[in-house]
Amino acid sequence: LGLLTGLPTDVVPCHRPGLCETLERAHGAGFVLSASCGRDDVPEGAFERVGLLSAHEYAILRIAALPDGRRLIQLRNPWARGEWRGPWSRHAPEWRSLPASVVAACNRQGSLDRDDGVFWMEPGDFARHFREVTVCRLRRNFAQARWPVDTPKSLDAPAAAFEICCTRDTTLDAALLQRTGRGLGPHHVMGDALLLIFESDRDFSRASLVDGRATLARAAVTQRSTLPPVAAPGVLELRAGRRYAAVPLCFNWRCLGLARQLTAVLYSSRELEDVRALGLTADAVAACLRAAILDGGALLSSKQDASTKIYELDGLFLAENHARDAHVTVKLGLGRAENLISSRHGGVIDPSKPGSTYNVEDTLPAKTWQLLLVRSPFKGSWAIENTSVRWSVAAGARERHHPPVAPGGLHACYALAAAA
Repeated sequence: LGLLTGLPTDVVPCHRPGLCETLERAHGAGFVLSASCGRDDVPEGAFERVGLLSAHEYAILRIAALPDGRRLIQLRNPWARGEWRGPWSRHAPEWRSLPASVVAACNRQGSLDRDDGVFWMEPGDFARHFREVTVCRLRRNFAQARWPVDTPKSLDAPAAAFEICCTRDTTLDAALLQRTGRGLGPHHVMGDALLLIFESDRDFSRASLVDGRATLARAAVTQRSTLPPVAAPGVLELRAGRRYAAVPLCFNWRCLGLARQLTAVLYSSRELEDVRALGLTADAVAACLRAAILDGGALLSSKQDASTKIYELDGLFLAENHARDAHVTVKLGLGRAENLISSRHGGVIDPSKPGSTYNVEDTLPAKTWQLLLVRSPFKGSWAIENTSVRWSVAAGARERHHPPVAPGGLHACYALAAAA
C-alpha cells in the first residue's frame, strides 16, 4: 500500500493490545486498511479448512460495535469469493442472537446473503488467523513534497537531511520509501531505512545535533527481521516558528558500497513553505543515532556498574563511559550470525566462520560515548544465535579499537559533555 500510494504506511502486529481501538481510529480517519492472513506457527491447511487463504492479503472494510459492547471486523477477499466459515460467517448461528436492526446494519450490501468474499470475524479469531495489519494514512486534503535521497557509498561520508521551518502550525506525516526487488533481479538489496525527525528553536547545524540542543521528536527504526519498503515515524505537530530536521539514513547499502536512492515524502496539512537541504557529517549522524538509541533502545549494561551503559536498538549498539577517571573496554561478540551486514567488518557476515571472527573490542576514555556497531539484514530474514557483551573498567587511559575506527567517523569516541 505504501508503494502504491507513495504515502506513510505502518504495519501493526495483530497480537498488539488495543488492536480494535487502533483499527477504529484508522477507519474513522478514512485510512486504507488491509490484513495479512497466515502465521508461521500454523500449517497452511488449517486456514483452508476455515475458508481463508494463507499468505494472502484481505481488505478491512468496517469495524462494528454490537449492543453488548463486542466488536466485529469486516474483511473482503479481493478475489470476490471465498469466505471465513467460522463464528459470525454468513450462516453462523451468532447472527440469530442479534436484533434484526443490527443484522440489517451489518448486511447493508447484502454480503450475508451471498458469497462475494465479504465476511465478519470477531477480534479473537482475527488475531489467531491474521499476522499483521497495514495502515496506509491516506488524507485527501494533505500536501505532498518529495525529495530524492542519495545514499553515499562510504560509511563515514556526509548524509543528506532536510530542514523545515513553519510559519503556521502544521501536521506532518513523513515517510521514507525505497524500491522493492520486484523486477530488479536477484542482486537487489533492500535498505535498512531509518527516518529521524529532530526539533530545535534555532537553525540546524552540525553542532546543534552533536551537542544535544536539538531534541528527537519522532523516529522510524525497523523492528522486524525483514526490511520494509516504507519507514514512517508517525504524525508530528509542527509548531510555528520552530525548526525541524528530517534525517533519512540507510547503512547496509553503505557497508556494501552501493549508491542507491530513497525518496523522502513530506506529507503535511499545509504546504511547507521553507524546506532546504541540510548536509550532516559523520559525527552528526552518530549523534542522531545515539538520540534514537537512547529514546527507544534497551539497556544491556549491569546494574552494579552505573559508570558503564550499553544500549541496543534493532542492531544499533551504543556504549557510554560515565566514569570520571577510568577507561572502559567493551567487547561485543555477534555469536553465530547469518545473512547480516556488519558496519565494523566490511560487509556480509559469513556464517561458516567462527563467531569470534566478528568480535568488536573498543576502549572508551573517561566521559565518552561511542557507536559500537550497526548490524542489519542483508537480504530477507536474518538469524543470530547470541550476542555477548563484556566490559572491564580500569584506571588510566588508553585507546584500543578492533577493527580500527576513523577519527571523527561514525564509530569514533565523542565526549559525553557534548551531548545531553
